[in-house]
Amino acid sequence: MNTKQLFWKTWVLVCFLIIGKPCLFAQEVQPNRVPAFPELLEVVQPDGYKLRIWLRGDERRSWRMTADGYLLLTNKQGFYCYARETCSGQVKPSKYKAKNKEDRTAVEQRFLKKQAQNRKLKFNINENEVEN
Repeated sequence: MNTKQLFWKTWVLVCFLIIGKPCLFAQEVQPNRVPAFPELLEVVQPDGYKLRIWLRGDERRSWRMTADGYLLLTNKQGFYCYARETCSGQVKPSKYKAKNKEDRTAVEQRFLKKQAQNRKLKFNINENEVEN
């Protein structure tokens, strides 16, 4: 190998080490995830009802839940409804539109009592987080 070829091979290797290698490592680093808004929010249902909800998760995986921790999904009409688990294990919106705890009917309370036993559908809320 002559001196000119050795020079160019060395030059390419140095360029790779200075420029290329840091770029390879930079691709391996995952960007930080941005958490959901940390405070209780008030949203308006399509019928005008004001519902207090939590947003949880980040930009890749997120969910909504009532102020007391019941998982919420939207139905076809755009209402937040309490989540239910089907026989096949899928989580879908129930027929009950979500309400704040103080506005729930006895029927809704019985439904939610059953849902509270399912860890997919009920989350524990830190009492210090809840605003009334």
